Amino acid sequence: MIYPILYITRKKPKESATELAKYLHITRQAYAKKENGETQFTLKEAKQLAERYDTSIDYLFKESME
Repeated sequence: MIYPILYITRKKPKESATELAKYLHITRQAYAKKENGETQFTLKEAKQLAERYDTSIDYLFKESME
């Protein structure tokens, strides 16, 4: 499952996958797999991203743009 809202949210401030990987203390490759839905974010990682972007986990990880 791909997370389009997470991708768009990350791109707005022009943050790279590498920057978020460092923020989450994971590799860039691991972050890319998670953002592309190949592996799952942990609850801790989801909370960290939601806090970073001042939004809810539900919104950030919606499957569609609707």
